[in-house]
Amino acid sequence: MRYSLLLLTGLSVLLAGCGLVAVHPAASPPLECVAHFVSWDQRVADAGVGDGGSHRLAGYPYLRSNRFLASFGDGIAADPADSVRVSAWLEHLRRLDMQARRIELQNLGIADVDAQLERLEACGTAALQQLKAADLDAIAQAAKVPDDYSMAARVLGAYPLALPFMRLGIERFQAELREDFQSDLWADPQDAELRLWLPPSDIASRHTLTTMRRDVLGIPVLSEAQWQQLAQRHAPAWWIETAGDFDQPGRPVRREGRPAIDTGDAVVYYQTAHTLFGDQVLPQIAYVMWFSQRPPAYPLDPYAGDFDGLIWRVTVDEQGNALVYDSIHPCGCYHQFFSPAGLPRAEAPGFDEEPILTPQTEVPARDVALRVQSATHYLRRILPRDDIDDPAQRHYVLRPYDDLLTLDIGDGVTRSLFDPCGMLSVSSRLERFWLWPSGVRNPGAMRQWGRHATAFLGRTHFDDARLLEKVYRPE
Repeated sequence: MRYSLLLLTGLSVLLAGCGLVAVHPAASPPLECVAHFVSWDQRVADAGVGDGGSHRLAGYPYLRSNRFLASFGDGIAADPADSVRVSAWLEHLRRLDMQARRIELQNLGIADVDAQLERLEACGTAALQQLKAADLDAIAQAAKVPDDYSMAARVLGAYPLALPFMRLGIERFQAELREDFQSDLWADPQDAELRLWLPPSDIASRHTLTTMRRDVLGIPVLSEAQWQQLAQRHAPAWWIETAGDFDQPGRPVRREGRPAIDTGDAVVYYQTAHTLFGDQVLPQIAYVMWFSQRPPAYPLDPYAGDFDGLIWRVTVDEQGNALVYDSIHPCGCYHQFFSPAGLPRAEAPGFDEEPILTPQTEVPARDVALRVQSATHYLRRILPRDDIDDPAQRHYVLRPYDDLLTLDIGDGVTRSLFDPCGMLSVSSRLERFWLWPSGVRNPGAMRQWGRHATAFLGRTHFDDARLLEKVYRPE
């Protein structure tokens, strides 16, 4: 067994890289189960189809984490005698691994994905049963998700010296955006046509969420139907200034191995998640719209490039009502916050943190429409959908975000839109050559869910477990 463990450790060194970590068997799960996981991880690494959206735990190849689940780790490890909470947390980590493995096995082209997942699930369950209380500290540490900032870049870029200049640029941009939010919304945009894109016409579910069962960790347990109900209920309309195909919402595809946007299909992708706010865990639904490009406003425009988009996220309360809205682009840029519930603001961040942008104080609580600027795809206003008079009935399709991770490339083969680092490399921008001292990896490039660094000052991620508490005070 000693030599077998050494062999597994040696093999696992080959798994180093984006989305994959070395596996050093630290506990005492069945050896054949560890070998089975390592074998699949090796195949995934060789094929370059690792999923970059979740974090693998070094030493525990049957577990994966995200920033929300990692936030429970220290508390769980501090009370190992609470076996119910411990088991619930470990099960969440195991399920997250299985979700990612389904994507990876499908992109490997495995014909019997369900059968392989069934065997992996049995192995993962057996491994959990063999864990000891002493493993919890190691698991809690391994579950912590590394941030998406490069310390080396900050050191080489003299980040402390660059910080005041970056802050000046950010404050200037935010001031321009706030001014734009006060402009005449009803004036016709220059050289562009306003088009209203509505949620699917068959959406009829507008009921209040009356039941929200929670597990022992306080995490809402929602069925797939309940998540769909929430996603349908809060799906926004998009009022887009359209001057060309680059303002047409589309569907990401892969053509001849290269990612592209099919503007013949208007699709919005929704991602479900959770966040911590005060003593509650709240559900979130994020909506992602894609565009083919941000066209250059002038030669060598550093913000222009292939692919662009807008992400709109809704955090809901116990009854499923909108509590907070926030928005970024898929690059993680231009983070903005809005509270239809009128939550009180938290203390302003310090000089070494990015200023909070809340450009509109009063926003509708439901049936919202998002005014989107042509070319830049900046969010310009949030308004009631009923305020817009548009006789044309344009509807988009609402699809799960996971569809982006298994795009058909022909002959039954699928691939993710993103690479194993969670990056869409074809969307790189020239701005990366002067924003790199911030430490953000490849600034301006589009990213996979779970990889959105949202601040050039300080360190903030779109999926930070207590992000909302940086902006609002929990009631």
